[in-house]
Amino acid sequence: MRRLALSLTAFVIFAATSTATACPAQAQGVFDQIKKKADAAKKAADEVKRKADSTANAAAKAKAATDSAKTAAESAKTSVEDAAKTMTTGGTAPSAATQQGTRPSTSASSGNAKPASPPPQKNGRAPAPAATASSGPQALSRTAAHVEEQLVFAGDAGTPFAISPRGQHVAAKTLKGSRTVMVYDGVAGPAFDEIPPGIGQGNSPGAFSDDGNHHAYVGRQGTQWVVMEDEKEVGRGGSFFQNSGNATMTLLGFTPGGKHLYFAISDIDHNRFQFYFDGKPDPEIKDFVRPVISPDGEHYAYEYQVNKETGHPLPALMVDGKRAAYAGTAPQFTADGLHLYTTMGVPGASAMDVLLDGKPIMRVGGATLHMAPAGSAMLASVLTVSPTGQRTVFLTVGNKRVPNTDCHGNAGIDAVYFSADVKHWAVRCQDSNTSYWVMTDGKKGQEYQGIASQVSFTADGRPVYMATANAKQFIVVGDQEYGPYAAVVPIAPATTVNSAVILPQPTVVAGNRVGFIAMESNSSGLNRLVVVDGRPIKAVGATDLAFSPDGSHFAYIEGQSPRVVVLDGVQRVPAVFAHDFSDPTAPFVFSQDGKHLAFASMPLSGGPGHAVAIDDGLFVTPAISTYDITFTPDGKHLMWLGTHSGNRMRMYVDGEPVLESDQPAGPQQSADAWWSVGPDGVLTFVAQDGGVLKRFRVTPGSSSIEARSRR
Repeated sequence: MRRLALSLTAFVIFAATSTATACPAQAQGVFDQIKKKADAAKKAADEVKRKADSTANAAAKAKAATDSAKTAAESAKTSVEDAAKTMTTGGTAPSAATQQGTRPSTSASSGNAKPASPPPQKNGRAPAPAATASSGPQALSRTAAHVEEQLVFAGDAGTPFAISPRGQHVAAKTLKGSRTVMVYDGVAGPAFDEIPPGIGQGNSPGAFSDDGNHHAYVGRQGTQWVVMEDEKEVGRGGSFFQNSGNATMTLLGFTPGGKHLYFAISDIDHNRFQFYFDGKPDPEIKDFVRPVISPDGEHYAYEYQVNKETGHPLPALMVDGKRAAYAGTAPQFTADGLHLYTTMGVPGASAMDVLLDGKPIMRVGGATLHMAPAGSAMLASVLTVSPTGQRTVFLTVGNKRVPNTDCHGNAGIDAVYFSADVKHWAVRCQDSNTSYWVMTDGKKGQEYQGIASQVSFTADGRPVYMATANAKQFIVVGDQEYGPYAAVVPIAPATTVNSAVILPQPTVVAGNRVGFIAMESNSSGLNRLVVVDGRPIKAVGATDLAFSPDGSHFAYIEGQSPRVVVLDGVQRVPAVFAHDFSDPTAPFVFSQDGKHLAFASMPLSGGPGHAVAIDDGLFVTPAISTYDITFTPDGKHLMWLGTHSGNRMRMYVDGEPVLESDQPAGPQQSADAWWSVGPDGVLTFVAQDGGVLKRFRVTPGSSSIEARSRR
């Protein structure tokens, strides 16, 4: 099969050149032009000097103008002489990059080479240019990307540091003499007697907001605690330690979106507990503060008790720093933060009230409240117990009971699901030990012996889940049932970062498209079916089915040795699949617009080094392995890391190495912290290099992936 590789399109600055046959007469003509320009410049300078002599005040300005004119004349003469020498010798003039002292691209063509003829077109596009691995060291490219480098920390080995989400900031705790300081983006803060671990983010130095824009920590000066936010003091008090030796400060964090900083002190020795929001203290209470923050980051609530000293404590509720006029437990805000739900036991009865903003909306035996991911919607799984002890769980929307949702099994309604647009909902019910069903938008689905998965939704609101019956498995999409199958293969969601564990699911959904991998008869064999939109495709050992972000394409891995990538049901990518087992990111990645597909591979010829396959081409490098293959949001550039000898890491943009470092600044599983591409396509990369910590900002240059489209 024909090998096709990719490379950057060289950007060449051509000087004025000709062949060695240029005649001396042409050069003489050039020198005549120089002389005319020089004579004209001298004449202009003499005229300026003559006028300058008329007044003493203008003498300085005239001299400056004269010098400038003479300099321009000499510069013009030198430039044309260089060009003339080039024409008479058949050589090349220095490029602009060389004249400015920067390193020219190693891929630039020589000045006397003829431009290559355009490659043949296919489907209106040019084939991908070639890039091959070099046995020698690769020079860092000056055209593939613009790299900004910042030293963010230089300290002793083993010094604890933390990276903010998306790698925007780095904080490290270190010694300055006998004192401790927090170094934030390379700048040391005030000295403290101690900056203890365990407040905010475990042993990490302080806490970052979830948007990465803010940082806070607690330090001790003498006997006082000091709270620092973005290197400014926002709170101080004492004492830092209790008589028991425990630290008084026990809670530190930011609300969603980094809108507000909160912290809490817990002085058990004196039974004093207090919550601070934006540095303002709430009234002291006699219970640990366990705040519930609204999803919009603007409100908070926590429950506590009053009158504890009398031996007859009463429940109370704090909302946004003020004691509420009503008592409530288990506070939950709606997604929009506009409403607060609480519950309250009814004295002398096995019942509870559900309260909305302090007003009872229903009295039930028990209830579990489920907030929609957006807006103010709430679904409740309500428990009732008959006089004979029969348990029944039914569903309410707000306080309105949904007909035919009664579940009598031990689990009852054990899960509630919302579609992403919150226009649809579903519940999973156990009606008995052998009867399970899913209800969607009030419509009850078919009963099965088990519901063996979570429920997801297509864009048009159809529920998607896996069910079991008679030792077989089925995939249900709305009213359509697919199966029976011996087994459905779990699929790990395609991700480019791994900050959280995401459990495999039996199906993948993109818009109104649904796909899954099944085994018809043998749950341990390699013969499988890839089913997309109801159409089965036979495959050997198929895994990792995924849709492109726009849903226009799907791909999966199949085969034994070698493994290959199959796109839209056809093996169109002529490259071996070689995903490194230690790379937790997706085995292959689509560009956001779905036009390109990339994955780790090997050179087709079996040569040294690794490659990155992109559509029907290859970027071949000397790397031992590749990690974190990432498209920019516009799909025009591809970036990844390659490991070289001595664990040296090289970062590539569109096949060209642009920077080197010793190793990333964090574990591979937290790649969203030290490796993050913003909406503007700029990569923030934090790495340890030469015993220091650096942050690189990589902006792709004029190159592009230039991959051919097969769609």
